[in-house]
Amino acid sequence: MEAKDKRSLLRFTKVPVLSQFSHRFFEWVKASQLEATTKQYYEYGWNMLQKTRIPGMPLGQITRDMAEMLRFHGSAANGNAALRTLRRMLGKATE
Repeated sequence: MEAKDKRSLLRFTKVPVLSQFSHRFFEWVKASQLEATTKQYYEYGWNMLQKTRIPGMPLGQITRDMAEMLRFHGSAANGNAALRTLRRMLGKATE
């Protein structure tokens, strides 16, 4: 496929928003060999992320700068859990 054709295809491919992708991500988490505590950590991180505007954004528009501007209630550990979860979700989406 030529680059021109790929660009045309990408233009018509709808990029899901993070909340739509989360279903697929958590199916993977559930089926994976991850430790139970890691699975809980991702669920906790997602709960924190859901309180922000990020879940409604298309995956391709979430940037590092946007993630760095996010603020979470509670301790720094809350923010770390949310950002680690976001980083893992975006990594899985890229795969």
